[in-house]
Amino acid sequence: MKTIQITQGLLRQAEIELQAAGLTTLHIGPDGGGLDVSAIAGCTERYLVFDAECLMDHSLILNLNVYEKADDTDAAFYMRFLVCCRACVQGYALTCSAWMGHILFPESYPGQLKVVCHGKRVERVAAESITLAMPACYHSVTLRLSDLTVTDTFPESFPLPNGKRIDSMGSGRKRAGRASCRP
Repeated sequence: MKTIQITQGLLRQAEIELQAAGLTTLHIGPDGGGLDVSAIAGCTERYLVFDAECLMDHSLILNLNVYEKADDTDAAFYMRFLVCCRACVQGYALTCSAWMGHILFPESYPGQLKVVCHGKRVERVAAESITLAMPACYHSVTLRLSDLTVTDTFPESFPLPNGKRIDSMGSGRKRAGRASCRP
């Protein structure tokens, strides 16, 4: 098991707004950005485990991008997943063996939305660069991440809050005059 602490040196087109107790709040501009997590290429453990929380009024997409060459502009392989808006802290356990290209939808657990794999097969040791990043968006976003852990043990559980996290229309917030999807 190896823990990767988020530091200034790992940032790619992102800024640290706040850092405390293993949690880092990042500001990412509209051009996208995130973290360089290339250190996991040399690890043999199966899962990349972390918590993420979108601090915006909308959900956002994160990608785990795997590049065969450090100077490539397009990822050879990437895993795309959603971080819900202000609903709760979501735990993730991304399967690193999915880079082999044999899995389209890696295993999931309660409270997680679907993770989707794209691209071609990349041997883990052949990856020169790996990023955990948000693609370009129409404005800047704020995202809170925990330190990342690479481990062979799938987390026993991801805590889920009591009560509803997202309303029937899918947003987790109330708006005046909003139509209901229930008859």
